[in-house]
Amino acid sequence: IISTHQKGPEDLSIVEQGSQRLLVTGTAPRNFFYKKGDSYLEALDLDATTAGFQVVGPKGMKTDFHPVGLDSITDPRDPQSSLLFVINACSEKKGYSQVEVFRVEGNKLRWDFSSRPHQSLTNPNGIAVASNGTIYVSNMSIIRCPKNEPTAGAPSSEKEGEYARNTIVAYRPKEFGGDGESIWHTVAHGLDGGNGLALSSDGKHLLAASYHRKTIHSFARDRTTDALSSPKLVTELPFFIDNLKAIGSNRFTACGQRGNLLNQIGYFLFQGPFLPGGGVEFRWTQRKGCHDIKDHSLTIAEDRYAPSTLILDQGYGYTGHILTNGVRRFPIKR
Repeated sequence: IISTHQKGPEDLSIVEQGSQRLLVTGTAPRNFFYKKGDSYLEALDLDATTAGFQVVGPKGMKTDFHPVGLDSITDPRDPQSSLLFVINACSEKKGYSQVEVFRVEGNKLRWDFSSRPHQSLTNPNGIAVASNGTIYVSNMSIIRCPKNEPTAGAPSSEKEGEYARNTIVAYRPKEFGGDGESIWHTVAHGLDGGNGLALSSDGKHLLAASYHRKTIHSFARDRTTDALSSPKLVTELPFFIDNLKAIGSNRFTACGQRGNLLNQIGYFLFQGPFLPGGGVEFRWTQRKGCHDIKDHSLTIAEDRYAPSTLILDQGYGYTGHILTNGVRRFPIKR
């Protein structure tokens, strides 16, 4: 276990700039009485000999900060720079959630700008950012919606509401050519616990995980309008999918827990039972579908603190957790 300063981290992202590679995570206290400044972005230099996460942000921010999901891209405005996008799930506590954008400066992260806060971010969890800067966020619900089917576009019924949970919303900031008056808009709904997003290497498809149903669906993506269409089932997994990551060359990882919500409540109340998890690596293309699946669940099963994210890098796996602090590193068994 590589320790972090606070509990979590639920999400991980590798940020590359030049020859530097940082494994970044967000950590925060797990209580309702946390103080402003108690949440951090922390980074592990993957090429350094010194072990351990170091606090790298937020620097320059003036708002409250509670990090949830992370993703990184090359800055569309400057190909020599990298940006980290972080869901801020409780900006100013009384306001709506938003996404914070940080610029990599050496081994530090400096806040660049914020997306517009909006009520469509009902319970943001997963995030994926396209190369043009368009941000996709999935909204989670802990209540099952077993009759839901992943559907492109916004909900139409009054019961679902305009700002429903289990949706995917999108936003292109004005900093990347979006309309300065634009707001978040719903591009898909019907997920049964929206809990992870990842884009294909060409940006033409968005993969979305449904936590409760344990499934992953693909959506065709219009790279001009950012709209989604044609949802199709990619795969069904034997664990509750907590996160989905793109790791290059149309390869993806999915990770989650084998316990359910009652197990998690039991842990918080009685410090047990533990929640072992599962994780897989797979390739997906529109032509071949889901293939070349590698199951890492036997290795991850040793991790009993509710693993939530799986990142693979140069022969090692890294898992984030829900129920403890620190990131677990382990050699990949082929």
